[in-house]
Amino acid sequence: MVGQHRRTQRHGGKVVSIEEGKLRHRLRKIAAEHIRWGRRKVYRLLRREGWTVNHKRVQRIWREEGLQRPTPRKRKWARPADGSVRLT
Repeated sequence: MVGQHRRTQRHGGKVVSIEEGKLRHRLRKIAAEHIRWGRRKVYRLLRREGWTVNHKRVQRIWREEGLQRPTPRKRKWARPADGSVRLT
């Protein structure tokens, strides 16, 4: 042969299964509908819908798809109307 190790000849490419493609599509759809939901809540919804999926798999696909929650907004604390600062 050419001098290559036989292990390199047997390694196949990564094939994305049809079910994983459907799962990715469903994750993107849920993330678009429920913007403030994170991957944990989406995982629970998928389980309720009947998907047999592992939470680690959902986390991996979530990260690969680049999905994320928006950053939490900071709260503005109420101050007295006269502008004074009360120390209580």
